[in-house]
Amino acid sequence: MGAILLIGVLLTAHGGKESWEKVEISQTLYPKVYRLFEGRPDTIFIFQDPQGTYWIEAWYPDHKDMLPLTPEQWRAFTQGAEIPPMVLQPSHRVGYLIGQTLLGISIYSWSFPAFLRLSEPTANAAIGLFMPFTWFGIHWLETRNRRVSAGEAWGGFSGGVLGAFHGSMLFQSLRGVFPVSVAENLLDRTLARRWALGPGLMQRKVNSHLYGFYHAFLLSDIFSLGLSGASRSRLAASVSLLEGYTALVLSRKTPSLTLGDALFELRLSIIGGEFGPALLTFLFGDRVSRKMLLATSLIGQVSAQFFAQQLSVRYDLSVSGALLNALVPYLAHGVTAGVGVLLGSDLYWRSYPILFLATDLGLTWRLYQAFRKPQGSLARASFRATPFVTSSTLRPGQLVYGLQWTWAP
Repeated sequence: MGAILLIGVLLTAHGGKESWEKVEISQTLYPKVYRLFEGRPDTIFIFQDPQGTYWIEAWYPDHKDMLPLTPEQWRAFTQGAEIPPMVLQPSHRVGYLIGQTLLGISIYSWSFPAFLRLSEPTANAAIGLFMPFTWFGIHWLETRNRRVSAGEAWGGFSGGVLGAFHGSMLFQSLRGVFPVSVAENLLDRTLARRWALGPGLMQRKVNSHLYGFYHAFLLSDIFSLGLSGASRSRLAASVSLLEGYTALVLSRKTPSLTLGDALFELRLSIIGGEFGPALLTFLFGDRVSRKMLLATSLIGQVSAQFFAQQLSVRYDLSVSGALLNALVPYLAHGVTAGVGVLLGSDLYWRSYPILFLATDLGLTWRLYQAFRKPQGSLARASFRATPFVTSSTLRPGQLVYGLQWTWAP
């Protein structure tokens, strides 16, 4: 069984080669294509990939620029519309390989032998030691002739990590870790590639997986379902999978969702889930029922999630801004705990949870206002020193050793 699965993974990873079709255009359209680029390119080539995207390559004597257009953008462009310069994102192959290597070392090195469950301990140990290098090698070969997007890199890694939890919880056995982790790993990177999804959308899917765990456990307690530990785990994994992939399908056409936006959505949702119970406990103490606390936590989390997603439509937040916001709880704890130490009041410490969350929310919102930008206005310039060698038609027969410039979101 294990050998069959591994063969399936290899076949999936080494799927058929993609063919790109060269696109011929009329002589009257060439001047307009040239005007998409700064300066006058040496040569222009246009190709269409198997997914339908049009790639315009502009070759200069010492570098080249590339511009991708969706079929809709290309159709509008050929019909007279003006298209702003948009060029190829840098390949994230290195990041992708790092993520897959980490999965191979941390999860697949032990979960693959556990899945095979061989009777020979020596064989199990050897397979576990060989697995990280084998997994790295598969993806090194599979990506050697293609570009890897940031969404594909993050989707594969996060899918592998969450898939390990889903597999363990669904099957209630370590044997479920490897197949489900690999399945989500390959599925998520494939969806990111086919649908051209960025890391922000893949992170929103991660968020929704986490919300699914939380919702399942909360609802099972609110409605007193009386599930056993194994049944609760299976329910949580199922709801997590359902919410994660539903969110991905519903969000995949979101006009602009940065990774920072998605991280901030998770951050604000956590505060929303904590605030209601903290407030009720402060106001009513032990008189408030546990189900009421759970219900207010659920309402607060869903409300904060919806509000944060509305903000993501209007504004963009960088990853650095989101990470700075993630440090806010430590800042808030420092302020509120410091005040408590100075006052030494029992009343203060009884009300500490609500004071901390109020400070946390205030600082979070202030930092978000300071670093958010209007949608689509984040800096998009990015230089990548990618060497290439080609022949210049400006100097026939002479090789050009240059750099490829890329401008990416």
